[in-house]
Amino acid sequence: MFRLWFVILACSFCFEISVSSAKEPVIISFNLTTFGGDIERIKSLHNTSWPLVGKCCPVGQLYRFNDDDNPGENRCEDPRPNEKNEYSPFFSDFNHSGLLVPGLSQPQFVAVIGIPCRHGKYIMDPLTIAEDEYHLMMNGSVFTPLNNVRMLQPGQDYCMEVVSDGRLVVMGCYQPELKVVTADTRLAMYAIGLLISVPFLLATIISYVITRQICDVHGMNLCCYSGCLAVAFLTLALLQLGGQSFDQNACVSAAFVIQFSFIACSFWLNAMTVESWRLIRGYKAGSPPLTSERSPPLYRVFFFYSIWGWGLSAVLIVVSLALGLNPTIPWTYVKRSGNEQPSCWFGLDTYSLPYFYVPVGILVFLNTTLFVMAGIKMAQIQRALDRNRVARNNESDRRDRRVFKELRLTFFFTLALFLILVVNWSMELVSMLTESNVFAWSIFDLVNALQGLFVFGFFVLRRAVRTLVWQRIKELVGIGSERESDDDKANEMTLLSSVTNGTNSTRIVTQ
Repeated sequence: MFRLWFVILACSFCFEISVSSAKEPVIISFNLTTFGGDIERIKSLHNTSWPLVGKCCPVGQLYRFNDDDNPGENRCEDPRPNEKNEYSPFFSDFNHSGLLVPGLSQPQFVAVIGIPCRHGKYIMDPLTIAEDEYHLMMNGSVFTPLNNVRMLQPGQDYCMEVVSDGRLVVMGCYQPELKVVTADTRLAMYAIGLLISVPFLLATIISYVITRQICDVHGMNLCCYSGCLAVAFLTLALLQLGGQSFDQNACVSAAFVIQFSFIACSFWLNAMTVESWRLIRGYKAGSPPLTSERSPPLYRVFFFYSIWGWGLSAVLIVVSLALGLNPTIPWTYVKRSGNEQPSCWFGLDTYSLPYFYVPVGILVFLNTTLFVMAGIKMAQIQRALDRNRVARNNESDRRDRRVFKELRLTFFFTLALFLILVVNWSMELVSMLTESNVFAWSIFDLVNALQGLFVFGFFVLRRAVRTLVWQRIKELVGIGSERESDDDKANEMTLLSSVTNGTNSTRIVTQ
């Protein structure tokens, strides 16, 4: 009897030792939101021999469903004292013959933390529904042999978690309904406005390229600005209208093109502002704004502007790509109708913000300073011209006023483009600080989308430029200028660029 009792005690002791010595599996976790759902990147950061699984909640927590005893939303939380939380899934695999090997628990594995379901989720219950049979594979996929033979991917289609009753369940993600997604009227109007701007921006470029007299440094800066805006608007309109048919790689590539174009627009607008300031600062009554003796060579000046406009923009994009940052598109340019979830949609990436908004903020400050300085200089010039008009009012004084009027128009039109930029970024800042789109679908959206019309109207349809462009078009198509109206000949102000010894001289001549 004593021996039997001793054997029972020994067996009990051995059983307790085996249970207490059992170890919890080693779990290496990666947060799904941190890596933007990039499972391949997560796999590259850990030992590929370790199994992978999608886990709904952080390590140590379970998923609690809403019921009478647990009011509130479904949520992840720490287990209560009487609840079990053993997260040790069985991993299956296929053998060399292609047969499914029964699953086994693993001593270590990698968990991708997060619920990836955007359209709702459901619990897979193979004990009740035969079609819900599943097998967790070593690579993290969930194989469903009876449900259209699908492979649910971790971080995309499912997550696995312990629930409050101690079960380890798979939560599958509902797929979006297959339907033809149509943009609502406002979204379509916005995209159409962007597309309308593109030909006007291209027409501005063509007008300045074919007309040698106006293709000075400021004109070439304007062409680069218009080209960047045209690329941004065209790509953005295509994403707004047809983004549902783009895959993720195409979306990201297009987004970086848009980001580069908008950054380059800001730099080239700054170049236009600097050139306007140079012209106004160099203006003296009775002489051209920048005489050939005082003006540096045209292409040398434009070369430095190109380094500023293209070079720094490219550096910012290269740095963003090297750091693996997400593309950043201004919220005020990306519109959502609210009726669907477009595939090409990029949220706010706080790590990318400094590489987009800090350069733009610095450029806004520089432009503001230059415009204030130019405004003060223009006021001084205006007072000097008024004094000369009262004292003499001869032909040279009238010519000086026409020269100054042309410079003033260039200044104010550049200022108008800058104000559109400032209002746009101000709305962007308010949207980020309030985390809302309070200005959505305002009248400014239409103005924003039709910037191409304003650029064409400001810099091509003004009388002096329009006349030169029209004359050049008639020369190209072989139409004579004998029928030119008297109104065009009388008191006509034309902007001429004379190239003397490799220098640029901007002059306004009265015919």
